Amino acid sequence: MSYARAERAALCALLDETGPDAPTLCEGWSTLDLAAHRRAQPGWQPRALGRGMSDALWLRLRAARVIMRKAPVGVELARSDEPPPAPSGAPTIRLTANARTPVVTVTGTPAELTLWALGRTAAARVRLDGSEADIRALNAARRRS
Repeated sequence: MSYARAERAALCALLDETGPDAPTLCEGWSTLDLAAHRRAQPGWQPRALGRGMSDALWLRLRAARVIMRKAPVGVELARSDEPPPAPSGAPTIRLTANARTPVVTVTGTPAELTLWALGRTAAARVRLDGSEADIRALNAARRRS
């Protein structure tokens, strides 16, 4: 089964579970209105993804270099899960999205880092490490983009 097909199946199962009137992160919208958004449910937890899906998302995060090119600080993405070894033998757990100093490191699973990089900063479960001023500057820039 392809990753896309598996994700569609998981989405359908979740919609069956929550029903058409469940809230979403978009105020005033229900699952009927916005089937792709459901983190508004009380007690929600990120769905566990298989290693293959996580690795595919991690590889796609290279595009964050384009997304983060105008960031006011350096941005480094760090995996919090256990990645497989790279061809060199060492696992790749960090990705420089913007090579500036000072640097803010954003840590999370590839799925949560993807949400954060694509602008779903409030919904993503990530940790930002850096000075308070640098984190504020990065957050402000992400809200404007």
